[in-house]
Amino acid sequence: MAKMGISTLASYKGAQIFEALGVGAEVIDECFRGTPSRIGGIGFAQFGADALQLHAAAYGGPAPNGSADALALPNPGVCL
Repeated sequence: MAKMGISTLASYKGAQIFEALGVGAEVIDECFRGTPSRIGGIGFAQFGADALQLHAAAYGGPAPNGSADALALPNPGVCL
């Protein structure tokens, strides 16, 4: 940010010096009001579907009812 002449967070917030790429109009209107975007992109439905797909790939689907995995606590991983 310093290379763009922005020295404080207050001057960065709301400066609107960026352009949104790959984000749909509904998302820009709701979350980034006033941000320019010359090309369209994905909306909330696609963001949600992508998040669910990535979560399922990372953590797997739910364990079948009655299985030992369904009753056990999730493995928190290894902490060294």
